[in-house]
Amino acid sequence: MNISMHISDLIEKRNETGYGNESIKEEVEARKQMEAFIRDCRLELPEEVAELFESYTRVIWQYQCPGMIHKFYSDETICHGEGGKKCIGSEAVLAGTIAHLRAFPDRRVHFVDIFVEGNEEDGYHFGQATRFIASNTGWSRYGEPTGKSLSRDGEWCHSICECHLKKVKGRWRVVEEWVVDSQEAIIETMTKDKEEIVEAAADCSQNAAEK
Repeated sequence: MNISMHISDLIEKRNETGYGNESIKEEVEARKQMEAFIRDCRLELPEEVAELFESYTRVIWQYQCPGMIHKFYSDETICHGEGGKKCIGSEAVLAGTIAHLRAFPDRRVHFVDIFVEGNEEDGYHFGQATRFIASNTGWSRYGEPTGKSLSRDGEWCHSICECHLKKVKGRWRVVEEWVVDSQEAIIETMTKDKEEIVEAAADCSQNAAEK
């Protein structure tokens, strides 16, 4: 039987982790608990899937461990982005994540919700909504840091992600993913003037068309 579930209590608790609200010892312990769950989780229930990917996302972005991507993404994983953008394989996902972390090393993620539907036999579909904030203090493909913040009038950016998770050769893998994550705001933050923004948008459209 398919089950839709909601883990608002866990999200609310963890949204307070790692943002200067805890001691270093408490933060390290929180990370260890997340990593242990990721390592040992058997994904037998939708509840486990929800907690797994909430923990997994935090470890990658909050604790800057992008190598964790290889645990659930494979060479065949298909990822869809805004404007028709598409990439295939864990290496492409990893490269994009590292580039983003380099450009926005202070990125902070706030979970809004996670929903999961499915079962161990047929696989799972899950969606997560997050908000994020960061400043361009590192180099990007557009050049030197601008120092600009993604925040506009105190508002955080939004990201929506949907994934299809199933067993591939006995291992749980994300086989396909769809992401919308405020690309226009991200590009604007990494560029210095309007001409650069227009050129960057045109490059993204051309790359999407070529793929």
